[in-house]
Amino acid sequence: MKKTLLLVLVGMLLAVALVVSCNRSGTAGTTTSATSGPAPMELYIMNGAEVQSLDPSQVTGVPEHHVNLALFEGLVGYDPRTAKAVPGAAESWTYNSDRSVITFTIRQGLVWSDGTPITAQTFVDSWLHRRYQDA
Repeated sequence: MKKTLLLVLVGMLLAVALVVSCNRSGTAGTTTSATSGPAPMELYIMNGAEVQSLDPSQVTGVPEHHVNLALFEGLVGYDPRTAKAVPGAAESWTYNSDRSVITFTIRQGLVWSDGTPITAQTFVDSWLHRRYQDA
């Protein structure tokens, strides 16, 4: 059931990417002029329901999950053909000898949309944020 749901969600995401990328002008949705530079871009997701939260640690429903798939990238992604983890924000990962600890190597140059760097501490903070919400 979970695998089917995940495949449906990935298919929907790919369909949205296909629609967004189909642009006759070849400019991928941006326009430029001598005075204004690139025009702002907006992402529309036909979700069917209003999301309750954009906080990934609060996501409980499918509508929120659809939006979070478009907004955030995890340490690893998922290859639907092989069902194996693929690099996301982490370029690689290793296990200790008893496989109880995973060490991720974060890709260089990752930034938030406002230019703030994304570091390993960013991921640690996100896990701690969720952990202390439950306390």
